[in-house]
Amino acid sequence: MVEVDAIPDSGWILDHWELDGLDVGDANPYTVTMDDDHTLTAVFTEIPVGDVTPPTITINEPVARDYLHSETITLDFSAEDPSGVASVTATLNGNPVMSGDEIELYTLPLGSYTLTVTAVDTVDNSGTETVTFNVIATVGSLKDLVNLFFESGYFHSDKGMYTSLIQKLNAAERYINEGQMRATRARAGHIDDAIGVLGAFINQLEAQSGKKHVDDPCPTILIADAQYVIDNL
Repeated sequence: MVEVDAIPDSGWILDHWELDGLDVGDANPYTVTMDDDHTLTAVFTEIPVGDVTPPTITINEPVARDYLHSETITLDFSAEDPSGVASVTATLNGNPVMSGDEIELYTLPLGSYTLTVTAVDTVDNSGTETVTFNVIATVGSLKDLVNLFFESGYFHSDKGMYTSLIQKLNAAERYINEGQMRATRARAGHIDDAIGVLGAFINQLEAQSGKKHVDDPCPTILIADAQYVIDNL
């Protein structure tokens, strides 16, 4: 009777013995009765390494950049994992959101936003990815919003108010563009002119909103955006 030990390398384990080509189990040690010539083979298998890797998270939209207040984004994120993905959750500045949500950015205040996506796989590994982006205003985005609000029926006066607001924004845009092409002193003068026109834009909205010629939140948004542009000139 010959007793044989199987000694696996690190990371391996005895799967079974084969005696003369036949599977004779996984007893270790194994005893061979030497009544003839025999061939005994130890068959080892690698110990599976546990999945400790979190899911791979991909965020396609938004990206880390400045978005205009007049833009619309569609949230687009996903997760993959060899073990399978059990859940994907996300928040935008702490508020729950889902991939595929369409967000008209004018419905959000100007400022910085962080999309946080968390994914958990089927063996409880979790991972998180974030993207931070900014929502800003320009004279161009103000024009886009005035057009949007007018076409959406927020204005309850004749087209004169709409035309007047657009004319002021066009003038501010010209002053800003001209100022960027001038020397320092001339540039300051053009910027002052742009600030004056934008101030008149704000005054007109405040006056007309008080008379209920324009519905909320239109004036609040446009006034805040115009002030943002002034502050950043």
